[in-house]
Amino acid sequence: MTAEHDRPSPPRAERRAGWIHVGIAAAILAISAVSWTATKNAMKWVFHKQAVPWPPSVRVDEEEFRLTSLPEAFGPYVRAADGELEDHEDGRPDGEVIITGDVLAALKIGTSLDKSRVSERESNWYLSRIYIDTRKRPGQPYRLWRLDVTYYTGGLDKVPHVPERCLAAAGAKGIKSKQVTLHVPGVPKPWDSKLKWQQTRYTAQTPGTFEATARADYYIFSLNGHPQDSWEMVRLELTYPWIRHCYFAKIQFTPLNGISDSAKAHREVEKFAAYFLPEVLRMLPMPSDVERLNESQNDEGGQP
Repeated sequence: MTAEHDRPSPPRAERRAGWIHVGIAAAILAISAVSWTATKNAMKWVFHKQAVPWPPSVRVDEEEFRLTSLPEAFGPYVRAADGELEDHEDGRPDGEVIITGDVLAALKIGTSLDKSRVSERESNWYLSRIYIDTRKRPGQPYRLWRLDVTYYTGGLDKVPHVPERCLAAAGAKGIKSKQVTLHVPGVPKPWDSKLKWQQTRYTAQTPGTFEATARADYYIFSLNGHPQDSWEMVRLELTYPWIRHCYFAKIQFTPLNGISDSAKAHREVEKFAAYFLPEVLRMLPMPSDVERLNESQNDEGGQP
């Protein structure tokens, strides 16, 4: 065999041809990059979503990233007071659920990015509360309600925190979801029709007992101000390159005492939603707010 250093050099013509091929490949890559950039700019495509600020009236705790401006009472539904659900008082309302540590981190709320933009009203935030229907006695069905709202903006998210997944991880059994329609009066467009929500039914052990209770969670999303009940569609639309500013909020609630009669449960669910949903929607940007953001940036010729 010929030693490596004894091999003859390729002819000059071959070397020249090789450099020509490299140059052609580099030119193609450069042209492709320029064409892609031009196409992206011409079609106003963006792949880094910009934040949608919360409405000016919204207040968020800058340390806990917890919504504080939602009313503590909606008609007969009142946030549980200190000592009302627990057998001791600790200076905080029992109905104000505080999420911290790993759980908050798992929700991707309170990140370093949130800390840098909370003063601009552009951070993620959450709310978790327990409301009491003051018309009902302790122990009565549909007296206690948990309401959770989470707000995400300025990024892509796979929308992982939905009951179907979280309940399974928590040990719930018999998880089944279906679409249900709730009529909620007094809400703005495009929410002012019969809204489709996801109802997730399951059984879970009652705390302190060995009994399993039938329960149901209800949830819907606000996607740039539009109602959407499918987390798959929310995930898909977050990837659309022509959407510049983006947020989504998940609105979720459940009767804490469980459910029995489906028709009775539906009536009680509509009653609670009729009180809380108009107030929650005041905390969220509407489609017109997002449209104004896009129009103002287009007028300024802004690029992502």
